[in-house]
Amino acid sequence: MIKISSIGTEINGIGADDWFYLKAKNNSSELMNINGAVTPKSFTLEDLPDGQKILIQTVNFVIGADALLDLNKFGNTTLANGIEFSFGSGSGIVKNNADVLLISTSSNTYSAGVGSNTISVLTGRLDFTEAFGNGSPIILDKEGFYINIQDDLTSLPYFEISLHGILIK
Repeated sequence: MIKISSIGTEINGIGADDWFYLKAKNNSSELMNINGAVTPKSFTLEDLPDGQKILIQTVNFVIGADALLDLNKFGNTTLANGIEFSFGSGSGIVKNNADVLLISTSSNTYSAGVGSNTISVLTGRLDFTEAFGNGSPIILDKEGFYINIQDDLTSLPYFEISLHGILIK
């Protein structure tokens, strides 16, 4: 028999200051429509303090194209090498818009303005909780995440990626 007075509980809730939203950056720039064909460019979580761990809940993509989106292209360009994503020991390569749709747990396409131009936009969201369940969190430190741009993406009018989740103390 267990007495109620012998049971202890400790509840640690998640406060508003425990969530994070970070854009993948390369030398403080969050714009990923750059040329990585000759020398690949790596985007990381530069703004995350050293030693801080994070539980990633979602990764969001925004990819712009000048014309109607072609599933065989990435935005509006053809990739030879692709974009490498790494989350801890897991990694993958995205080569076209179809790949973005396939890895996304939700996605949308629409028209948007960039300056005075109207472009096609593909948004994708990879929700780790939805994709893998609550029992499979992705917990990383600053060194556990990177995106390598391995092609020339300068023809894209827009390309950014952000991560959302909880800071682990």
